[in-house]
Amino acid sequence: MRWICEVKETHGRRRSLTRLRGVLLFTALVLFTSQPTPATEPGQQEPSLLKVAIPKTDDRIPLLSEPQWIIPAQNLPPTFHLEKSNNCVTIAKHQGRLFTAWRSAPTHFASDQTKMFIMSSPNEGKTWDEEKIISLGSDVREPSLVSFRGKLIFSFFQGEANPFTFAPRRMLRTIRDEKGSWSDLSAFGPPGEVPWEMKVFQNQLYMTSYSGDHYSAGMSNIEVHFNVSKDGMVWRPANEKIPVVYRGGVSEVGFDFSDDGTLWAITRNEDGDSSGWGSHVVSSGHHGIDAWEFPKRSDPARFDSPRMFRHRGDLYVIARRNLAGAFDRGFAFLPVVIRKWVNLVYYSFTLKRTALYRLDRATRQMVWLFDFPSAGDNAFPSIVQTGADEFLVANYSSPILQKDDSWITGQLSSRGTGIYLVRLNF
Repeated sequence: MRWICEVKETHGRRRSLTRLRGVLLFTALVLFTSQPTPATEPGQQEPSLLKVAIPKTDDRIPLLSEPQWIIPAQNLPPTFHLEKSNNCVTIAKHQGRLFTAWRSAPTHFASDQTKMFIMSSPNEGKTWDEEKIISLGSDVREPSLVSFRGKLIFSFFQGEANPFTFAPRRMLRTIRDEKGSWSDLSAFGPPGEVPWEMKVFQNQLYMTSYSGDHYSAGMSNIEVHFNVSKDGMVWRPANEKIPVVYRGGVSEVGFDFSDDGTLWAITRNEDGDSSGWGSHVVSSGHHGIDAWEFPKRSDPARFDSPRMFRHRGDLYVIARRNLAGAFDRGFAFLPVVIRKWVNLVYYSFTLKRTALYRLDRATRQMVWLFDFPSAGDNAFPSIVQTGADEFLVANYSSPILQKDDSWITGQLSSRGTGIYLVRLNF
């Protein structure tokens, strides 16, 4: 009887969530279809962004190159038939080639028409060769390409095709061998877990991930995991005694290590919990094995799709920036569940940019440096270091001329989203 009640309660929460998200999407569709639709492709560049001039106050602020739009483009493999929404991009350098993988779907939201495309280039994107097309008849997201110990590992998660729910099924991966062949897809990790950031540090592979009832209609109960692997195949908690580093409203966690091996991370506390809503700056000694130190209160600012990287002792983050300011709108008089959905709905209708931040470890603050070319639906960065002072960044965006498009407008727009490469030079 208890099990039946729990199942009914879970189904009830999911129905409530579906109704809430349905109302949000319906409202967005009404607003979107009432707006004019200029004929602008994702690759069309605003003249003022062709040469971005960033004040050089010190060497910690890099120069930004012109964006090189690679998706959609005329030089893609002929077998790649793209949808309008191209996002969730990842890049890696492996065996002298640049590899790129991304998600392509009719809109930002889940669909059974979603595909993952993987291609590679021997000449930094002048020409592209087909590597692999993944089509599972369901949604696929959060791709990650990692070159590790001679292998190129591509991982992602498979979800349901219902656009009104967030329902991860499993994490999947495929491995490229030295001859250029990809292995069959294989599942790894617990069912329902979502991978976020993977990176190599001191010859080990680390990963943040999360599991639980994301976007639940009630209080949040998401578990954040921090795992390590010596071979890229077998994963275990970095600290076996602390398999869950945080439980609450946090999902995405971008991280890196300082020169002394201390882990630093930035969280996205979208669902909210006793600390509030927004984000946390987190640290943990000894490669993240120690207990993670979280502030008692969340910063009300929210940083979506955070990716962290290190340059000459400094830590930087590329993430989505909300032009309307804080994610948490306050309204402390409202019940927690209502307040949660007020924050989510308001946030969906505001303007977004992709931005570069420097993490001030002394104050534990994110210092905004500048915005990348971006508008509407944008921000899923991937970063590869290509020189001592140079980084290659991939990102996606709605047409960058559409500066007044809200996030939700860009997500549903028939104009779609494209993907570009840009270089950071310190």
